[in-house]
This record gives sequence, C-alpha cells and structure tokens, in this order.
Amino acid sequence: MSKWKLVPGLAAEDWETNNNNVKLTWVNSVSPQGKISPVGDQEYVNLWVEHFADFSGKVLEIGAGNGFLAHNILQRNSNVDYTILDIEAHFKEIENKLKDYPDVNFIKSSEYKKVFEQDWDLIIETHCLSETPQYYYTDIFDNLNVKNCFVIDYGNETEDPIFQPSLDNWFDKTFNVKQRLTNNKLLGGDKKDIPVYIGKQK
Repeated sequence: MSKWKLVPGLAAEDWETNNNNVKLTWVNSVSPQGKISPVGDQEYVNLWVEHFADFSGKVLEIGAGNGFLAHNILQRNSNVDYTILDIEAHFKEIENKLKDYPDVNFIKSSEYKKVFEQDWDLIIETHCLSETPQYYYTDIFDNLNVKNCFVIDYGNETEDPIFQPSLDNWFDKTFNVKQRLTNNKLLGGDKKDIPVYIGKQK
C-alpha cells in the first residue's frame, strides 16, 4: 500500500463502528487504485530476489495492494502457501491479478485475529501497518507467530508517534538475524531513504 499523508485516525473508542480496522483514508475504500502505484514497485521484487529467492513456506502478506508483489513471488517461488490479509472490498481486484493462483487464501481485515491461529514462516508488509490504527498493529506485533519478515514501512511521528518504536521493538525481539537497510530506489526514495527490515530466524 501507499505512503500517503493520512487523515488523523479515530479515537480508540470509536473503532467499533469501523469493522475493517483501518484509518479514515481507507474506511470507504472499494479499490486500492488511486492510493498505490498502478504498475507496482519493481524494487520490491528486486529486494525479494536478493533476500528471499529460495524461500518456501507459509506467507502472510498484510495489505497486498493490487496483488503486484504476491504475483511476482508466486511466479518465482514454488512451494509457497500464500495468505493475504486485507480489506474485503479489495479482494476482487487482487483475485483478478492472481487469477493464475487460485489457492491463495484471503482473510478479511475485519477478522484479522484469525491470523493469530496459525504459525507463519514469513510476514510481508509494505507501507500498510503504518496506515492502520494503533490497537490493530500493536495487536499484530504482540500476537503474530512468525519466523521471518520482509517489511518496508516507517512511521509518521506527527500523526502517530507510537508506530515506529513499536515496529522497531517487534523487529528486535522477534528475529535472531536482523538487517535494517535503507533504500532510495523504492518509490518515494528520491525524497527520503525508505527503511527495509529483513528478519530471519537463522
């Protein structure tokens, strides 16, 4: 998903009426179009090939955009069990992008706690969790069982001063082998180096 300037989120007590567990920018979203690059970011794929070319196992992608990265991974890696956690209204567009991969699983963001019922070999997250309310991403950081991560994201201190330290703390305590990288080839990298988190169990 995109790194756009967001409208400030709802107060915690108001989130019960927002079943998708998203910030206001996404509450009525029926498509990721207009909020993400329509052609995807090839640098995502380059980073994947560099760090996870031989990966196999269970993947959870949180916020799949239009399915660009999932499609590229499924093209390249065999023996991947792929699950996407996203807004239900986006599923049709993602499914169309992934029509050659009918075994991809989907979990609605309104039912996100289902991801805690499984163990995951890898979590993928690109500019998504920073665009969700605090209770949502902290719940995921606290309760997700995962061995490896491929995360491209960063917080906005003005809008949400909690996200960045929460991400850093989760990364530090969860993975044995950690690489914090910065990348200026990613979309938006011409204005600011984009943080990339590569976490592995060994």
